[in-house]
Amino acid sequence: MGRSRHSGRYGRHQSSLWRHTAAGGFNARLNYAHRLDQVYQGGILFKMHVIAKPALVEFWKKHPDAEGPLEAWYRIMRRKVFADFNALRDTFGSADYVDPFTVFNIGGNKYRLIAVIHYNRRKVYIRQVLTHAEYDRDKWKRRN
Repeated sequence: MGRSRHSGRYGRHQSSLWRHTAAGGFNARLNYAHRLDQVYQGGILFKMHVIAKPALVEFWKKHPDAEGPLEAWYRIMRRKVFADFNALRDTFGSADYVDPFTVFNIGGNKYRLIAVIHYNRRKVYIRQVLTHAEYDRDKWKRRN
């Protein structure tokens, strides 16, 4: 027996995507492109790329009680896709937008995580993690 007309050179996986795309039209093609942007690491699907976790680790070494809340924030950010700030607020209700930064309250308002988020590229750049007192001094706004 020969190959089915949809099997192609990439095998069954590729053919099912082709049929799905052909049957679903334009929306299916967008969904397929969306899947290509997702990142697999260690068998886990990550949808947002958070850069860089070492900033979080460095902060929680100085403030050990921040480790749990920062790990939770990191895990949520990597496993969700946020189309825009409004979608982000559905998950993180206390997040604020301070152009061009997004500011997250972490650990019951004890800490602040300041990030730049490029929703279209699914990139989250951690700029700083601060205590509430450090955040209130507003020096973070002047830093480039």
